[in-house]
Amino acid sequence: MFVSLSNIFLKKDIYRALVCDCLIEYMYHRSCLITKHGTCISNNTMGKECPVCQDTPSLVSYDANFGLVHKISSGVSTGLEARHKGPYFKTQRKFLDFVEDYAMDPKSIDCSNFQAGNVLRSKVKNSKLDITGVFGSICKHDIPLLFLNMTKGESLAYSAFLTEQFLKDRSEKLTVTYDIACSLASYLKKRNPDLLAKCNLAVPVFHSFAHTMSCQLNFGQRCVEFTGLCDGEGIERFWSFLRPFKKISKEMTVNNRNDLLTEALMYYSDKSIVKIGQKLKSKLEEAKQLNVKCSKELNTLLTCKNLDYFDIGT
Repeated sequence: MFVSLSNIFLKKDIYRALVCDCLIEYMYHRSCLITKHGTCISNNTMGKECPVCQDTPSLVSYDANFGLVHKISSGVSTGLEARHKGPYFKTQRKFLDFVEDYAMDPKSIDCSNFQAGNVLRSKVKNSKLDITGVFGSICKHDIPLLFLNMTKGESLAYSAFLTEQFLKDRSEKLTVTYDIACSLASYLKKRNPDLLAKCNLAVPVFHSFAHTMSCQLNFGQRCVEFTGLCDGEGIERFWSFLRPFKKISKEMTVNNRNDLLTEALMYYSDKSIVKIGQKLKSKLEEAKQLNVKCSKELNTLLTCKNLDYFDIGT
C-alpha cells in the first residue's frame, strides 16, 4: 500500500509539536488559571496537598518506578527551564551528595530477593539512560507527596533523603511503608540512628510475604503500630496511573519531562481529593465491622481457654 512521504513527515511534525515547549507552556498556563495563581505554582499555591494530612502526613509509602526513564539521546534542556518550581520533584543538587553517602550495600540485602534497578536492567540499556526511573512517596490517602529522578539503581539514599525531608520541623514519629523497610532500618541503624529513632518502618501487606518470617513479625505492616487498615500499596496504584507516560516522557527534554509528570501528579491529586470523603467513610465502616468481628472471635477463644482479658494483657 502506497504511503505518501508528506503524510509521514506530517506525523513527525505533529509528534515534535506535542513534545516541545508549546504543549508544556499551554499546560502550565492552564494550571495557573485553575489554581488562580498567575506567576508561579508552588506547594502553598496549588492547593494539591492532602486535606487530611496537610503538611504533616502520619504515614507515607515509598517505591521506585523503573519505567519512567529518560534517554540520553533526547538531549538536555536548552529551551525554557522547568515551569513548575518544585511542587513535587526535588532538585538534584540537594541530594546528589546525599546519594553518594548512602550507596547501596548489596551484602545488606539478605531478607528478600530485592535487586536494584541497575542490576535488573542490562548494562547496555542502562548506559543509554541519564535518568533510570522515579522514586516517589504518597500519603495514606493516596495523595502524591515528594519525588526524585533516579540516576542509579534503587539506592537506600532516596528513601533516607525523603524521610529526612518529611521529618524536618516535626516532633511526632513518621510511619514509613517500603518494600525493603527491613534493609532501610538496618542501614539507618549504622548510618543515621537519630533518623531511625524518629520512624516506624513497615513492609506493605502484600510485599511482606517475600520476606523471612522474622522480618514479617518485626516489619510486616499488620504487626507494626500506627498503620491501621492501610495496605501500604497506594504507591503501586499510583504507578499504574503514571505508567502510560513512559513512552512520551523518555523522549522529551528533562525540563519538559518534569513539567509533564508534575501535571500528571496534579491531576491525580485532584481526583484523589475529590474521592477522599467517600473513601474515609467506607474505611470507617470497614473498621467498625472488623472490630465487631474480631471482638466476637476473641471472646470465643478466651471462653474456650477459660481466660479473660487480664490474662492476655492490654
